[in-house]
Amino acid sequence: MKIVRGESLRKITPNTKYMGCAFYLDGLGYEDFVNVEFDNCSFRGIQLSLDLSNSTKKQIPKSVYSIPLEALNLNNNQISSIPKEIMRLTSLKYLHLRRNEISTISEETCQLASLVFLNLNFNQLREIPQEIGLLYSLRYLLLTFNQLTKVPQEIGLLSCLEELHLCNNQIVQIPEEIESLCSLKKLYLGSNRIKEFPKKIAQLSCLEELHLYYNRISQIPREIGQLSSLVYLCLNYNQVREIPPEIGLLSSLKQLYLSNNQISKIPEEIAQLSSLEELYLSNNKITNVPKKVGELCCLKELYLDSNNLNEFPKAISEIFSLEELHLQSNNIVEIPREISQLTNLKKLCLGYNNISQIPKEIAQISSLEDLDIQNNPISKIPKEIKNINIYLDHNQEKQLSKNIHKSVNIVIS
Repeated sequence: MKIVRGESLRKITPNTKYMGCAFYLDGLGYEDFVNVEFDNCSFRGIQLSLDLSNSTKKQIPKSVYSIPLEALNLNNNQISSIPKEIMRLTSLKYLHLRRNEISTISEETCQLASLVFLNLNFNQLREIPQEIGLLYSLRYLLLTFNQLTKVPQEIGLLSCLEELHLCNNQIVQIPEEIESLCSLKKLYLGSNRIKEFPKKIAQLSCLEELHLYYNRISQIPREIGQLSSLVYLCLNYNQVREIPPEIGLLSSLKQLYLSNNQISKIPEEIAQLSSLEELYLSNNKITNVPKKVGELCCLKELYLDSNNLNEFPKAISEIFSLEELHLQSNNIVEIPREISQLTNLKKLCLGYNNISQIPKEIAQISSLEDLDIQNNPISKIPKEIKNINIYLDHNQEKQLSKNIHKSVNIVIS
């Protein structure tokens, strides 16, 4: 092994022992730690970062702990445990351990007081240690795709936390202490086993995104209305039966996802969501749409497919901002002429209904690009309809194609 003493350097050479050297570095890689030792060396850099990702490593090179790293990337390796020596990296702010084989978060990891970002997605974690509460500087905690069954109360001590990712685990319940996460902006709890909507979440005044899809939640609490900063709410694939009227208090909400539930009624208060741009209510049991829905002045996308609608909701013709309308797989018989008022509409999906006639007024929607009418008993398409894509099934194509204007592009689904 080569020995270098007392020099100022900008790179590290493999198979070398450095003694009393000063390094000025911008970044480090795997090749910088092939049989290398450091003895009483100093390191400087804009941000000392080390990338050891995708190197099939099973352990961290010991020489790493001699450098005051700020960022360490160990993604996509075969690391099974985080070594005790990690605590020597007192300047570490970013620790990436995604896609490894780690089963426990060591106590030493929880002593990294400067840590801001911790990514342990796609590992084999079964629990979060109580010591997690010691990471007072932590702002991003990513623990998706593990085997976690619970969240410790100490999670509430992370007062700087802005994002908490816990999707795709086996979590049943969220501790009440979550209400103490006063800086939290994004909370990911999708694809777990949560049966009850955590009411204490309503205390998170900074929360902007809440992901609770693919759980077992049957009720949305009235407290939901307290989340005044909420922009995104997803409860797809649950067992929700009712939307509480307090939903109307979410004045910042832009995206609301409630598809694949058991909802039978839309509350009139939903019209108070003056910022709402996307509303997903697919695969529910909705039979009618209240007139107030026409007041959703910013709504661009509306999904009401696979419900129990017997008629085209007249209120929809008042949503002039609408760009996409999905009403397929209902029991709709007729399309009103007032649909021509939707002058911004680009996509209209009416497939799998009982519609026998398409009104020629649809041709007045100059913005329309896609019209899906497959699997309907339609005998004729007005010649006024031009320059769009029309989606038909095979039987319709045989019957209707001869009468369609030549500028129309027929798409067989």
